[in-house]
Amino acid sequence: MIGDLSMSIIRKAMFEAKSWDPRLTISVNISPVQLKDPWLAQKIVKLLVETGFPANRLEVEITESSLFKNLSLAQSIVGSLKNQGIRIALDDFGTGYSSLAHLRALPFDRIKIDRSFVSTMNENPESSAIVSAIAGLGASLGVSITAEGIEDEGLVSKLRDLGCSKGQGWFYGQPLSID
Repeated sequence: MIGDLSMSIIRKAMFEAKSWDPRLTISVNISPVQLKDPWLAQKIVKLLVETGFPANRLEVEITESSLFKNLSLAQSIVGSLKNQGIRIALDDFGTGYSSLAHLRALPFDRIKIDRSFVSTMNENPESSAIVSAIAGLGASLGVSITAEGIEDEGLVSKLRDLGCSKGQGWFYGQPLSID
């Protein structure tokens, strides 16, 4: 059921967001189950056509652990989405089944550092070192880095010092209604 439910939610998000300021994008998470569907890219493109939402304002987030199930299928899906102008983010990087091979095998536009590292940077030197290494890796590869789980200004400052200029978390705002 996750596939049908997710497609329904993505359709609603696209429909609502198409009238927003064109500088705003939406990001949608794809479940590991959906990444097993060889028709996933076509289903997402169909939603773009149905809703009139521009492909360049959509970012699809894929969790790192889901890539181990079938890397060749993931490559096909990601390639199809990229060919349509959809951006791809590697979500929760650094947890679970981390593999630098995925960064080479798939054309990611963004790497999202998992909140478990970001939120503990001030108390845990190892977390800070991991965030620093991922930020440096992103810079070397020319891939945008986003830190997840930013909850206070101290983290913002520390992340900027590491070269990570994008972030998400409650420090920036809590979930809002469409209005």
